[in-house]
Amino acid sequence: DVGGQCLGAKSRLALRTFCGECVGTFIANIFCLGVIFSTAFAAKTAQGHTLLDTAAGLALPPGAAGGVPPLVPDSAGPMDAPDIPGGKGAVPRGHLYIVFPSDGVFVAMGIAMGYGVALMTCPGNTLNPTFTVAVSVLEKAPWFKIPSAIIGQMLGGVLACATMYCLGSDIFAEGVPHGDGYQWAAMPKTVETAGMFGVPQPNEVFSQTIVVCSTVFFTAFLVLVTLPAFAGRMGDMHPLARPWIIALDIAPYVLATSSLGVQNNAALFVSGLIFCTLAGWPSSLWNGYALIVIIGPLVGALIGVALVVLWASLMIDPKSPLAPPEETADNTNLEDVECSATLPLASH
Repeated sequence: DVGGQCLGAKSRLALRTFCGECVGTFIANIFCLGVIFSTAFAAKTAQGHTLLDTAAGLALPPGAAGGVPPLVPDSAGPMDAPDIPGGKGAVPRGHLYIVFPSDGVFVAMGIAMGYGVALMTCPGNTLNPTFTVAVSVLEKAPWFKIPSAIIGQMLGGVLACATMYCLGSDIFAEGVPHGDGYQWAAMPKTVETAGMFGVPQPNEVFSQTIVVCSTVFFTAFLVLVTLPAFAGRMGDMHPLARPWIIALDIAPYVLATSSLGVQNNAALFVSGLIFCTLAGWPSSLWNGYALIVIIGPLVGALIGVALVVLWASLMIDPKSPLAPPEETADNTNLEDVECSATLPLASH
């Protein structure tokens, strides 16, 4: 019957949406987490091998002249320094380890390009609950696509975290005292290491009010500049170009907001939170910030859709002063014709 056919069509659409979002999010998050792992490992390696002998009076590198940075453990391998508080594994006396900041440009470009590759592999998907809600509201998509997409994104994100943990966590193993020597211990499960799986915590200098406002504002901003590409409303843009236009939007966005505690991709943060909870990370990760990441982007997405609709109406509505001028039958700009007709003739 008709009802059964309709239900079958809805089920197939929901399943197709779920699978596309799951696979696409897995690909995007593998790239994202891989970039985070590589950057953190590079910083760890630099920390372990940037050894300055302060006893010899060597100058500090640029940027460290304002004060002596705190001593940190040697991440290249445990060292025996019993005369330093902390005993074995502490920094040797008379030496200083400097941690150089990682280059956020590579992180932003890696995340953005990975997202573009995932959109190329799974076209027609959004891979982010924020974009899922925004596109669905703008296009008035069937309501059941939203939960199908978000559940698929969460599963893909959790699988990506599990994959990276199984394959890459050993590079962050720690050397711990064992008898007369040392042995490698598993990656510590702390609030700090949860950031390796897309669950960073905001800077403590920001109040929750500021974090909420930043999340809502920048999410709405991202939707405003990205949604036209997602919805295919950018003129005659080739479908193969769409993922890379979106990636070019995301790269500077990540650079601009990474230090402000802004998280608008629940497919990364919440899926990472679920994985960390299942894998034994502390339950303190489920805090007020987690609630902000879940609710804030949804509010920002709705505001962003409203801004997109408003801006489009201002630019398209013939009654709007911002609308492009009409053209005459001979493709002449009507606005130019009216302007030339009202200009005074030049005197000779």
